[in-house]
Amino acid sequence: MKPKSTGLLGFLEDSALTFSQRILSFVLGLIVSVILARVLGRSGVGIVTLTLLFPTMIVTFVNFGVPSATVYLLGSRKYTISEVLFNNLVLSFFQSILGFIGALLILLLFKDLFFSNVANRYLYWMLIVIPVNLTNMNLRVIF
Repeated sequence: MKPKSTGLLGFLEDSALTFSQRILSFVLGLIVSVILARVLGRSGVGIVTLTLLFPTMIVTFVNFGVPSATVYLLGSRKYTISEVLFNNLVLSFFQSILGFIGALLILLLFKDLFFSNVANRYLYWMLIVIPVNLTNMNLRVIF
C-alpha cells in the first residue's frame, strides 16, 4: 500500500477525490430525478419528495451534533479513531431507536395533518432510512 501523500500533493489528491464524488452524486441525482419525473408525474414526485423529507427531518433532529463533535474530537487527537468509531456506532444505534420511536409517534398522532395524501405503507417503509442515514452521517465524518 502506498503511503499517504502530505502537503500540496495530498491536498490536491483529496480535493480531486472529493470533487469527483460530488460530480458523480450530482449526475446520479439528476438521472434519478428525470426518471422519477417521467415515470411518476408531478403528483407522484411530490409524494416521493414528501416521503423522503420525513426521515431526513427526523435524522436532523436526532443527530444531536454528533458529526460536529466527532470532527472536533478527532482534530484534538484526544481519542483514537477506533474509539471514536466505536462510540459513533453505539450513538447511531441509540439515535436510531429514538428517531424511530419519534417518527412512529408523529405518524400515529399527526399523519392526517401532515401526510394526508401519502399512503401509510410508504411512510412506514421510509422509517428504514433513519438508521441508515444516522449511521452514514456519524461515520462519514470520520473520513
